[in-house]
Amino acid sequence: GEPRNHIVPHEQRQDIRNAITWLRAQPEVDPDRIGGWGISLGGAHMLYLGAYDRRLKAVVSVATGINVLENMLGKVGLQGFLRMINGDHDQRFPLNGAPTYIPAVSMPGQGGAMAFPEAYEFYTEAQNTYAPAYENRLTLESMEYLIADHPEQAVPLLSPTALLMLHGEKDLIPVDAVRPVFEQAGEPKKLVVFDCLHTDLYTREPWVTQSSQAAIEWFNRYLHNTWGKQAQPQDIERNKQIV
Repeated sequence: GEPRNHIVPHEQRQDIRNAITWLRAQPEVDPDRIGGWGISLGGAHMLYLGAYDRRLKAVVSVATGINVLENMLGKVGLQGFLRMINGDHDQRFPLNGAPTYIPAVSMPGQGGAMAFPEAYEFYTEAQNTYAPAYENRLTLESMEYLIADHPEQAVPLLSPTALLMLHGEKDLIPVDAVRPVFEQAGEPKKLVVFDCLHTDLYTREPWVTQSSQAAIEWFNRYLHNTWGKQAQPQDIERNKQIV
């Protein structure tokens, strides 16, 4: 879609809902054994969809990207930031709505949406190695949507969907901010804290293996499946065509 590099959390969650609908229609998929997995902002989506899409029976949220901007900036600081980015609408009006872009990641003080050394170093390395098509930019309007998005408020409605949260002790989003969200969820639930950074859970070992094994065990337990067991025989050629 257009504009590119534009984040609207609600639209992303609608895309996930559509994916669930498509999966449930496939003959090799048991429609009553579908789980959701997400990392960072995707992990926050899982909190919301686990509550409001009852077709999901288990969800795993990794390095959960809950909204902590007010905690970081304070109410007055957040309101000042909003005034600045809200003014972008007035600037774009005579330009027929052409988007304003800011860096998605930067070093502190350089105007990025994620102005943290960890984020800047991770995405810069990715762009220089395995993700050369990555564009380090984000529409300024995206920030309005992200600031106003609070999927964690849906957590009290999540049970009986099984919730597993996996988080890093050194995450930029403090574990102390994640625990109160987790505590609002009903059973079954589990929180696992690793001694790592936010982006360690993206690609670095041993954290990727440890978190993925925890997720697999959770899905096997709450989707009532066993290792290697398939609901129906797989049509390999059909799967290739789909991919």
